[in-house]
Amino acid sequence: MPKLLSFTHMGNPVLKQVAEPVNLKHIENYHELIHDMMFTLKQQNKRLGLAAPQVNVSKRIFIFRLPDKIHPRYGVESVEPMDLHALINPEVTVISNEQLVGWEACISLPALVGKVPRYKKISYSFYDILGEKHTRVAEGFHARVVQHEMDHLNGILFPDRMTDLTTFGFEDELIKPNSHEREL
Repeated sequence: MPKLLSFTHMGNPVLKQVAEPVNLKHIENYHELIHDMMFTLKQQNKRLGLAAPQVNVSKRIFIFRLPDKIHPRYGVESVEPMDLHALINPEVTVISNEQLVGWEACISLPALVGKVPRYKKISYSFYDILGEKHTRVAEGFHARVVQHEMDHLNGILFPDRMTDLTTFGFEDELIKPNSHEREL
């Protein structure tokens, strides 16, 4: 039976470390962790990904999903849905130097958001839970999610990538419908 994991938050040293690679000869030792991570993320209906350092495990593993309906905070109308899956020892290659700036949130920075520049198009390779290697190309929001989770494996939080800190703050203050209108 999977268990609910606790999250690490900004300030915890594990979030600033470069995570250790998984020894693929012993990949089965990480099955329980991955299942627990998936169970934990499923309880967070607005969240899209979770990296092992965010549950206090400094290993190069993250999971993510792309639901058919993305939370309005991201300003994304639609994406090609992708079921929840695990990436072990992932590597990212930038295909296009073009960057897009968009809102990001993070389990490790509860209630905070910020606008972050990310590469528009990347390829990424990874091993799955069975130790098989895969390579994919990602664009737009898909690429953003992969880069965000990959940063966790390299000790980087989204504020570290921000170029305009005036867009960093509490979601309920920065992203609200008709925020230019104030009731008097």
